[in-house]
Amino acid sequence: MSTDSCTDVFDVLARIFDLRERRSQDVRPAVQLMLGLDPDDRALVRDCQVLLGHEGLPALRRERLRRVEDVSPLQADPEDALPEADVAPVMEALQLGGSVRRLFPDLRTPRWQIARALMKDPAAFQASLADALRSRRPEGARRSVEEQIAKERPVWIDRAGALRAACLNVLRGIGDEGVDTVHEAAERLFELFAACDRRAMNLLWALDTAPDDAVRQVTRLHEVASASGPLPADALPLVA
Repeated sequence: MSTDSCTDVFDVLARIFDLRERRSQDVRPAVQLMLGLDPDDRALVRDCQVLLGHEGLPALRRERLRRVEDVSPLQADPEDALPEADVAPVMEALQLGGSVRRLFPDLRTPRWQIARALMKDPAAFQASLADALRSRRPEGARRSVEEQIAKERPVWIDRAGALRAACLNVLRGIGDEGVDTVHEAAERLFELFAACDRRAMNLLWALDTAPDDAVRQVTRLHEVASASGPLPADALPLVA
């Protein structure tokens, strides 16, 4: 996304936020603002509205769970204790972490690290964005986001390569992905592990002590994530 496009998105968000601050019941001005953006920018505005909403991630998570249950109910394996509800929050935080990166192009942090900070303290993210929208100064919000991310740097960061390798090796063994897509799919799977300390530490322990269990953990998470799938861009209303 170009800097000019990000400026346009930020301006639209600021104006929509002004409407919300005034508790306007007429959504037509917000819709008109949205129609002036291209589809990718409209999706970014929707994600940022989720971040600014009263329920934020829980609203997005409920929508994902509803859609998954309507299409193909997922039966959790009691032995794995990994139901869809356990993975959905991380998937939504990763989606919104990617949107935070798009909103602040100078933010070079991987989206899984943004997702960790977002899940730890979503209220702080809301406050940062709200203050930035009020002031029309995204630089301050970016610095605040960077500070929150730094606080959530994982203790296992030096072993991130081992997690990535485990995800890639298992996906290659499963054979669901082609040569051109397996690395991207493995990175998405790695993000699901890396965004959650409990899941990352469990996999690292298994890699050190029980390789077969490590394969089971990666395979199971891949199955659950595949069953969930992406959330459609129009899943939430324009104005939260």
